[in-house]
Amino acid sequence: AVVVAHDAARMLPGLIKAVREQTHPVQRVVGVDTGSQDRSGAVLTELLGQSAVFGMEADTGFGAAVSSALQHPAARRAPRSPGDPAAGTEWIWLLHDDCEPALDALEQLLAAASRSRMAAVLGPKLMDMSNRRVVREAGITTDRAGRRLTGVEPGEIEAALRALPGVQ
Repeated sequence: AVVVAHDAARMLPGLIKAVREQTHPVQRVVGVDTGSQDRSGAVLTELLGQSAVFGMEADTGFGAAVSSALQHPAARRAPRSPGDPAAGTEWIWLLHDDCEPALDALEQLLAAASRSRMAAVLGPKLMDMSNRRVVREAGITTDRAGRRLTGVEPGEIEAALRALPGVQ
């Protein structure tokens, strides 16, 4: 797992607790603080240990932070023998500081990955942090060129709306 944080000290304990308590254990966690003005770097270090956390400049983007995290010694996987079942596909779980995954989130993501050999990127259902009954995002599908596939045919939404009472 890679946790990228910026000025999120108050949210990090919940995030790291959720990562640690996953029903499918997370093998390694690397924390990146991107120039926070609060205690984010210190909180990450307290929660993950000094060897798993490093800092970057405040103008560092999420992608650059992830790229650096994947090069960090704490992200390196121990060599595995070819017959080891864990020697196969390795997944990287990208987490921003403003999330708190459900305790079975990783298990569910990996189960979805195991059902489709074509899956390369998986995303969870995202709930609003203030109101857990509000779904903010339920995932998207893209084609090989990165174009978003909604699964909704042209005119489908409009037809469904017109079928509602009082909607024209």
